[in-house]
Amino acid sequence: MKFPRFKGQIPFRMDLKYLLKLIFRYQTSESKKESAEACFRSYFQREATFMSSYRVGLYFSLNILKLEPGTEVLIGPLTIPDAIHSILFNKLKPVFVDLDPADHIVDLASLRQRRTVNTKVLIVTYLSGLAPSSEKMKSLVDFCLEYQIQLIEDVTQAYGATVGAKVGANINGHFFGQFGRFAIGSFSAGKLVTSTYGGVVASSAADKKLLKDLTAEFTSEQSRWILFYKHLYFCVLNLITQRAIFSFLTYPWLWLTWSSKVSDEKPRLLAFLEKFDPFNDEFLKVRRECFPRDFFFRLNDWKFELLIESLSRLPEVVKRRQEKARYFCSRLAPEVRQHLPPAVENFSGSNYYHFPIRSPIRNEGLREALFFGGIDLVGYGLNLCHRESIFSEYTQECPQADLIKQNVLFLPFHEDYSLVELDDIAEKVNQKIQPFLSSLEVELR
Repeated sequence: MKFPRFKGQIPFRMDLKYLLKLIFRYQTSESKKESAEACFRSYFQREATFMSSYRVGLYFSLNILKLEPGTEVLIGPLTIPDAIHSILFNKLKPVFVDLDPADHIVDLASLRQRRTVNTKVLIVTYLSGLAPSSEKMKSLVDFCLEYQIQLIEDVTQAYGATVGAKVGANINGHFFGQFGRFAIGSFSAGKLVTSTYGGVVASSAADKKLLKDLTAEFTSEQSRWILFYKHLYFCVLNLITQRAIFSFLTYPWLWLTWSSKVSDEKPRLLAFLEKFDPFNDEFLKVRRECFPRDFFFRLNDWKFELLIESLSRLPEVVKRRQEKARYFCSRLAPEVRQHLPPAVENFSGSNYYHFPIRSPIRNEGLREALFFGGIDLVGYGLNLCHRESIFSEYTQECPQADLIKQNVLFLPFHEDYSLVELDDIAEKVNQKIQPFLSSLEVELR
């Protein structure tokens, strides 16, 4: 069996159902908006305001804080450039904080080092859906309270992830996104909760009113055909990563085209469909003057239906992922488990949006060895924004973030994998990583 780097976060039949609805029963009304708001109000335990994207939600959330120009915003460097643009468009100053290899969120020591009297906001992104320890989460919350810093949680990859261990009634058992002034998430295709395009800001009722006033003028409808091309893209991606199709068609194509330069190339149909996506430049290294007008649009009933259905699936999906993560870890060799971030083994908290492992020597070497063993995998596609020339005036050293970007790969993992498939992946990983561990031991002598 061969294993893809990506499997659809929602079932192919569900993707196909909504593609057909998009063609034959597309609904542009907002009659289901209240139902969707109620679902997310129940999830976040506070009000939800729907946005056209994460970046737009972040921009407006920072805007209603009414901060003085030049106010500092602490943020991890591994993010999309438009997160930095959202800060700059509000005339604020991004300050990059290093990441913690244990959980891939901000490092507490770096956080305290980078804070100044001008720091008023901290943006925490829960990368890969890894759940930091309750002790660390409590330290982050206490840090913000101590210095009167507004906490903004990016929950895009952390839907369904919780703080699991018992350290205080105010921490234990809460979903990530329930601790800060705002929780902001993306609903873009490929997320555990999706509407193909869209985002959400969870906040107090007072902040919701301010957000509603700011976004009142954005009543335009997103192009149906842009939505169609994006959803079709993920239907195709979902189809070509189905078990039999990937093993007998997709993987052989990747194998024939493999090289260090072309291994990330997409099939031509996917590359063609990407051209119709207005957000397709989100990882490009371009300094914006403002967000394009077509970034601002309202959600509609087609998106609300997909949102409600994907959110309703979330508890069962996360439960199955946590159970299978525990089993999968038990099948990895002890010397391999040493290269997992410790938060991976937070089986009651993490949602396993990704299953990261740190390459012991170099990313590409292990990636190539695993690929030819039948496992196609990649690492973080997000930008190291502190290294981008477009943000050169804000450059700061974040060595741990550099290593996370360079050396971390995502092992294939999905709630639909059988135990036999997980055994197969674990056996291949155990086998292929051994030469790298042996080489490392020789180098260290």
